[in-house]
Formats: sequence, C-alpha cells, structure tokens
Amino acid sequence: MMKGLLLHLLWLAFSLYRQPVAALANPELDLTDPAGYWWMHNAAEDTVNSKIAEGFRIIRVSIRTASPLRFTAAFVGNSGVYQRTGAGWTYGLTEAQLNGMAGDANRRIIDISSYVDGSQIRYSAVWVGNTGTQTASGSVIVGAASLQGLKDQVDAAGKRVIDIEAVTGPGSTTTYSAVLVEKEPGNDRCQIIGEGTLEDVNDRVFKSESDSSGTEPCSGFQHRVIALDPVGNDRFVYVAESRKNNEKPWWFADLEYHGINGATAGSSDYISDPAHLEQIDNLGVLSERLQGRVFDVKHYSVGGNDRYVALVTDNNLFPQRGPAADTDATLQAIDKAMQNFLKRWGIPGGTIAVTTGARLAYAQGYGFSHVSRGIDRQPRPATPETLFRIASCSKPLTSLAIQKLIEQGLLALDTTPFGQIFTQVPEDPNLKKLTIRQILEHKSWFPDSLGWAATVESWTDAPIPAVYANRVDGSAYYQNSNYHLLTLVVEAVAHMSYEEYFGKNFLAPLGIQRMRISHERKEGFVDAPLIEAAGYPDITKHNRRNVDGTFNDPDPSDWITAPSGRYGASTWAVSPVDALRLIINADGSLGEPRVLSMASFDRIIMGARQGNGESTDPPATANTNMYVLGFDNSDLGGGKRALQHNGYLPGTTNAQLVLRNDGIKFLISFNGDIANGYSILSGGKRVQAGGPIWDILGSLHNIFNTMTLPSQDHWPDFGFAPAPGVDCTGVPAWQTGTYAAGAKAQVAGTLYSCKAFPFSGWCGQVGYKPGVDTNWRAAWDVVDVCNAGLVGGGRPTNNCAALLEWQVGAYAGGEVVKHGNQVYQCKGWPQNGWCGQKGYEPGVALYWQDAWILLSSCA
Repeated sequence: MMKGLLLHLLWLAFSLYRQPVAALANPELDLTDPAGYWWMHNAAEDTVNSKIAEGFRIIRVSIRTASPLRFTAAFVGNSGVYQRTGAGWTYGLTEAQLNGMAGDANRRIIDISSYVDGSQIRYSAVWVGNTGTQTASGSVIVGAASLQGLKDQVDAAGKRVIDIEAVTGPGSTTTYSAVLVEKEPGNDRCQIIGEGTLEDVNDRVFKSESDSSGTEPCSGFQHRVIALDPVGNDRFVYVAESRKNNEKPWWFADLEYHGINGATAGSSDYISDPAHLEQIDNLGVLSERLQGRVFDVKHYSVGGNDRYVALVTDNNLFPQRGPAADTDATLQAIDKAMQNFLKRWGIPGGTIAVTTGARLAYAQGYGFSHVSRGIDRQPRPATPETLFRIASCSKPLTSLAIQKLIEQGLLALDTTPFGQIFTQVPEDPNLKKLTIRQILEHKSWFPDSLGWAATVESWTDAPIPAVYANRVDGSAYYQNSNYHLLTLVVEAVAHMSYEEYFGKNFLAPLGIQRMRISHERKEGFVDAPLIEAAGYPDITKHNRRNVDGTFNDPDPSDWITAPSGRYGASTWAVSPVDALRLIINADGSLGEPRVLSMASFDRIIMGARQGNGESTDPPATANTNMYVLGFDNSDLGGGKRALQHNGYLPGTTNAQLVLRNDGIKFLISFNGDIANGYSILSGGKRVQAGGPIWDILGSLHNIFNTMTLPSQDHWPDFGFAPAPGVDCTGVPAWQTGTYAAGAKAQVAGTLYSCKAFPFSGWCGQVGYKPGVDTNWRAAWDVVDVCNAGLVGGGRPTNNCAALLEWQVGAYAGGEVVKHGNQVYQCKGWPQNGWCGQKGYEPGVALYWQDAWILLSSCA
C-alpha cells in the first residue's frame, strides 16, 4: 500500500481575494503562493487517481517500475492560482502517440516521463487545458540521440525547458526528451542543461553563481534546479535556471530506501515497522523543515538499492514567535536574514535577541524547536524563551564565573591550579607552572581527549605528549579541554557544583529562570517548566516513520550527555533573552546592582584592548593571542571590533554570541547541524566546516552597520524591569547648525552627545544626523535612550545635592560624582586612573566612557 504524506494543506483565506492571474499559462514552478500538496513514491494507478478525485492536480509523474506498474508523483491543490481546467495524465504512450498529443491545440503537456516496458520505450504525460487564459505555446522534444542534440533543438525552438528526461532503451542506447513552453515577456531566464552526478550539478550551479568574469554559463545569477532525471550510473540530466530577485528558493535532496532486510527492530538504524522502512518518508520531515512543497520525486537505483531524488520548492515562511517587527525596516531585515538562513541550510529553527546599550531592541523565534515530537506529534514553534544549546558559547559564561571567583578573592589569573588548587601534582614541570589565564586563553596545549575526563585524577595521571606541554612561546591552540578543566577549578574553589555556583551568583540575583546545563537527552516536549529545543543532524539523517504513520525526530546527540567536568565548555542551554540580560548586566550597561564588578568585567575588556595593540594605562604586556579570557577578540572592519564566540556541537546546534564595541550585542542559536557543511540549497553542497554560520553573521553585521534599531525596549515583554534611560526634557531635536563639544541632541527618542574637537565640527552638518546618516558615528556618541522612548519607565533620577562635582584629581573605583546634571560612577582599576584626567571628563571628553559609567540624571 502506497504511503503518501500530506503536509501543510494551506488553502489560505487570503488567496481567495487575490487579483486574477493574468496568465494562468505560467508554469507552476514560477508561482510563489503557499499551497496544499501531496506526493507518492510507490503508488498504483488507482491511488494516483483517487488523490486527483480529492481535489489535487498532478504536476509530475514518473514510472517507478513497469511490472508491477507503480508511480512516483507530485500533486498540488487545484485551487486559487494553481487551479487549472482540462488537466489530466496518462502513460504507456509510444513516441508517435506522445508527439500526436503534443500537437493537440486544446491541451498543453507540462511533464513527461520515459521508461522501458519490455522491449519498448514508453512515455507518460501530464497536461493542462490550453484554452482561454491558460493558453500558451508549448512543445515536446522526444527521443533526441544525444544531450547536445537536445540542446540544439531547444536553441532552435527558442523556448524555455520545464522538464527533462533520459532513458536507456534496448541496445543500451540513451535518448533524451524535454518539455518546452514559450518564454514570457520579462521572464527570459538563463538556463543550464547538463548531465553529471549530483555533485557535478552542484559544482556547475555554484560556479555559475560565483563567477564574475562571465566565462561560466549564466554567470552571476542565483540559480534553482527545476528538473532532474536519472540517466544511470548515479548520473542525472538536469535543468538549472536563473532566479529572479527575491524569488523563492528550491532544493533537491538525495534519499535512500531501506527495506527491513532482517535488521533488528529498535536498532540505531531502524524503527520497528511490520511492512518496511523508507528514508524516502523523510522527505516529509525535510519539506516541513524547509516549509517547502514537494514538486517532483524520481526513483533510481544504485548497486541494486532503491534511491530517490526530490525537488522541493518554498511553500511558506517559517512561523515567528516574538515581538512583531511591524513596519520597522531594520527588524524586518533581521527577520528576512534569519528566515533565509534557515531556508538555505534546512535548519528547523532558531532564535535571536539583540540589545543596544541597555535596551532589548528585538527578540524573535523562527521555525520549530521540535519538528514533530511529543504525545500529539505536532511541530512546536521556536520562541525567544525556548532553550537552545549554545555549545562553545558556554565558554564566555565560564569565564564570567572565573572572574567572579577572582572578585571574591578565591582565585587569581596567575593561580597555578596544579599545586595551588589540586593536590595531585603532575610530574611535568610545565604543567605545574600553568596559570588560570593561560587556561582561559587556550595556552595549555592539553590534548582535547582529556576533555572527557570528569575528575582531576584523569588529568594528572594521563601522560601529556611533549607537543601538548605548556608552550613557552605563549601561542594558543583551541581545545575544549581547557574549559573542562576550568569547570573543575570552579567546583574545587567554590566547594559546590559548577551549576550551583553559577545559579547562585548570576542567575538567581537577576531572576533568570530560562538557563540551565543540558545534562541529558529529553524524550518529551516539556521538561517543566522549561522547553529545550531538540537537536537535528544534517538533513540526510532523519529518523524513520513510526508504525502509526507519525514521525520521530532524532534525539539530541549523546555527545551532549556530559558529566560535570564538561559543563563549562559546551553544555549550557539558554534563551537568548536571558543570556543577553546576564551579559549586559555583567558589563554594566544596566547600571547597578551588577552581578560582576566593573573591575571584573573590565579585565576582559582591557585584555582585548591590549591584544588589539591599543595603548593602556597602566602599561601591560600585549596579548598576542586574540582569544582573550573566554572571548574571541575580532576585527569587524570599519573601525568596529567585537568580543564574540562561536558554538557548535555535532548534529545539534550552532550559535554565536557577539558583543560589538558600538554597544550592539546579540545572540543567535540554531538547532540544526550546519558546521559539517551540508547545504540543502541545490542538493547537499558540501562546504568548508564551520562556514555557514558566517553567512548569517555577515548579513546581521551589515544590517547593524547600515540601519538603526528602533528605540523601543522589550525587556518588560519577558518579565524583566525596563532598561534605564535618561530624562531628555529640554534637550532639543537635532538640526543643522553649530554644536559645541558635549552638546546634546535627541533623535527618535535617543539622546546623543557631540564629540570633542575636531569631530564636533561635523555635528551640525548634513550627512551627520545622529542615528540616521551613514557617517553619524564620526561626530556623535550615543548617551542613552530617553525615558519617553522606553516601555515601562527609564533610568531613575537622583537627588544630587549631596554629590561632589567632578574635577581634575584622583578618584577611587566606584566613586560617584555629578557633572552637567548627570550622575557618573568611576570604573574600577585600572580605569579609575583616568577618572580625574581632563581627557576623560565625564559626558564631555571623547573617551569619557572608558573611565566613567552614566548612572542617572539629577532630580
């Protein structure tokens, strides 16, 4: 019995009110509206016809086997813009009969398939009526003796190819056929017709897309593969064509077929099914992951094993669960970038949270945290409150824990754990000299295999190869083992578990309840009161269909199941909102109280500046390693830098935490495997490991560099107190003119301060409107958001009568002064040395924020 799969039966109400389609002759592959669909891979003729009787229209069909007669087929709901009259299909045609049908002026063939029946080549055909608004000039090319011969006939016809076929008949002779339709005005797509393996298809498409010299066919266009047909020997004929701007993507996927073949029920490769098990059924999960519609399914064989190749076209946007972007162009650009990223790489879901200054500017969830799981087997949308594993983005959190222990006087950066903390002392003298700073910065050169050790004994007893001994040249080698060791340091010094220490010192004080260590796999949806996203391997590794017709999703990898020694390296599960709330409290953006002192977080900032070659006062040794105390210190170009960290776990997740030096911070996380480099766009193109995450990072950085985030604060939407702000009463709106250094202006609810001479000369010029024009940052600094521009309140005001006015002199870290009707707090050592210098006059001097924190305005 054929197993079909109905997904996304989406006859949306709005489709009933769309404008009439001017040219229904337009092939379905150009339409972008969501639609109901169905597909079959091993169906009898009656089964195909019964689906048509239900209101579906067949759009592609091919013969899987001639005896017994079985079909693969794809259908679309025959309604709305997809409705066609006079549609039908047949099979068993000779070449002459097919050509005769193609000459019928009242119908137009849209798909053919060729197959061998006994000693004869036969054809199937799918058509639509060719009258009224459906009228278009179409034709078929049947039985070309070579692919080049087919191409020549296509060129002579001057039409667009919408289907291609190949069949090897008696005598091992391969012939080629195609379906053509007239080119519409303004729709003259560049097409590539070729033959090769699926990898060859990928290479051709990607070479053409990336070529800027014009030497490749159809160079410079984005492409989509619209037709594939197996030739034999794992080779295919194909048609790829250029995509128009903003046109929806297509994917193709290569899928296996597995019979039960004596496999043990319940083994890692199979789910018990009394009939048979098909990876082809995973096409359903694939299309759901992509929010796509199956357009075509073809059967072929490799080494006697059944395989399938499928075409999937975009069918819908991923669902979103978070504050609405409304009409804000910046937030809409973020949504588009995130949704396109999920589409391109076949990732079920993701989240993002963005802060600017103290504000939560945006938080959104996309796609699904679970594709199909739990008692009701329904997809679960990802939300900004869903827990996603952040893998190695856990390392910056462990660094914060180490800074806290230093702040509490329990540790120092020059502490040597083997000897001062752990009683087990290895014989290697280099390990005895190993410091906390060196471990934080990956300078231990421990082999990563030690990272699986949960006890100190495992480290001290293990032989350390000479190449991994602490390097005298100070170079770094990234290893998870360093942060596994730091987990043990935290537990030994704090006399409690790593998780308990972090919760007590960071999460509980901030009221954060949506962060935890992901200890183990979760079999159900809800691990009350939290929901943790399931992890998904690359697109080819779906679990099989259950006996009851539902699907299991792959469980999160056992790699996640970590003993305590691994917590600090890779096993945090967080909501992006909570994680950023923690980060911006720790860095002082939210003011007081802080979970980490100024000196503690600024230790990380100072390390980054030293590593960047910036001058420091007091002087410090330059850090030649760009991995600084738990963060990558990265150059973003254009004078922008960021402390950031990437996270990846095999088969489960990718994440990126970014703290930009312009005040924008964001965390993105996904629950699909992309670091191993399988792109679903154009059929599983393998790319350099770790590469895909940079696609979305580049898009987001471009948005933040060229667009302005709205002034609204979303912290109250997630149960947190609103961001602090300033009272902008009496501050004029920006206008062209002359501004003195330190002068204030407001734009769109944000307060700005004119920079010191000579930059102040630009402050009133056209082209430097703060927060708007491209070059505004050269003239203006952001002070804060005005109270009126915030949701739920703003920065509290103080009675400044008892505060001393700032003046040149000496200030201790934490000392509070007033200046220009504002209240400032001097940062901790070593920045407090700048607080009394004229070049750091609070609110006025160019670099005042290096020494001072703005606390409030005076009452």
